[in-house]
Parts: sequence; C-alpha cells; structure tokens
Amino acid sequence: MKTLSLFTALLTVLTITTFAQDATQPDIYKQAHVEVTGTAERYVVPDEIVIEVIIKERKDGKDEYSIEYQEGELRKAIAERLPNIDFLEINDQQARSERIRVTKKGVRQDAIYTIEVKNAEETSILFSIVEDLNLYSAEIKSYDYSKREEVIDELHLEAAVDAKDRAKAYCEVLDVQLGKAIIIKEASESPSISTEIPFLRMRQMNGYADYPSTNKVKTSIKKIHLTARVEARFLID
Repeated sequence: MKTLSLFTALLTVLTITTFAQDATQPDIYKQAHVEVTGTAERYVVPDEIVIEVIIKERKDGKDEYSIEYQEGELRKAIAERLPNIDFLEINDQQARSERIRVTKKGVRQDAIYTIEVKNAEETSILFSIVEDLNLYSAEIKSYDYSKREEVIDELHLEAAVDAKDRAKAYCEVLDVQLGKAIIIKEASESPSISTEIPFLRMRQMNGYADYPSTNKVKTSIKKIHLTARVEARFLID
C-alpha cells in the first residue's frame, strides 16, 4: 500500500480535529471567517524523455541495408556513446510480422524502438546517432519528471503557507486578528502539470525513395511547469 504523503497526513489530522470541534461547537462555521486560495508553482527539468526510433530497410546505390544490420549498428552506437540509457524494444518478432508491408519490389519491414534518455544532452546524442547511421526517423514521444509526485506534495505545503499569508494580509487591511484554520483542502481540480511537448523529429532522405521525407526540426527540451492549489478557511478573532 502506498504510504500517505506528509500533506495528506496533515489534512487527515486537521479534518479529524475539525470534526471533533464541530461536534462540540456546532456554530463554528457561522463565525466570522476569511476564505482564501493559496498557490505554488515550480519548473523542473525533465529526466524521463522517451524517443521513438524507426528503422526501415533502405537501399543506397547497389548496397542494401537490412533491418537486422541497422539494428545491430544502432545497438553498438548506443553502447559506445550512451551506455547508461534504457533501450526498450517494443516490437518483438510476432509484432513485427504483423507490420510487414508488401510493396511492388517485395516485402519491406519496420522496426520500432522506444529509447529513454535523461536530459537534452543525451537526446542530442541519440539524434546524432540516428543521423550518422542514416536510420529512418527519430521523434520525441513524451517526457516527464521522475520525482513529480514528491514535488507536488511539496507544492501543496507551500500553497498552504501561501493561503495563510494571504489570509493574514486581508486581516491586516481590515484591522482584525487572524484565528485558527478550520478548513484546508486541495483545490477541486487536480494539480496541473503543464507539459509542452516539443516537436523534435528527424527523418532521413537518402535511401528511402519509397517514403516521404521531412526537414529536420530540432528544438530545446522545455521545462515542466508544476502547480498546486489549496483552499483554506480561517476564523477571525
């Protein structure tokens, strides 16, 4: 069972306390109070970048390059230049047989790999490998931050502090004293995870006359924007 986060534990204690107080003081929510929403945000650098590499048979003059040969070259290059990344083949022999494509010249196969790298530098190296080996294409499919949940928990705590600061500011303006919190909860919507997936794709031209080609487009990997909101109600003394 997943361990409750620190923020969830605090909410549980506060809720129990509030219910106990409400039982003895049924009019507590009718007292003068202030309601606020606290927010917190943070930008994190992605460290789980998933790239899809597609290999197709190709012909360069009289030389023909099979799927198996190109796969072997890709594995060797990755072992030399990116020895610590996760190399995940997502199409086994059975899956590949289902993707056989028949052309006028015979049978042509696709091989698709999903490769996970940890930063922009490794992304650049992998795209360079694909370009050097003249493989068919490479494209970023998704990215995320491995400690996202931990950061969200921290942001909820920061948002709670922000809510209290906002409530204090209102009380100072109104020349009243801020009392204890009687409600504090996460906003009804889930913490937003704004991830702008970059368009980063390269497709080779040489030796792939049967396939459409595109220009190589390279952009930087953008940071992930994490946000959290907390709603709170404080009594006014």
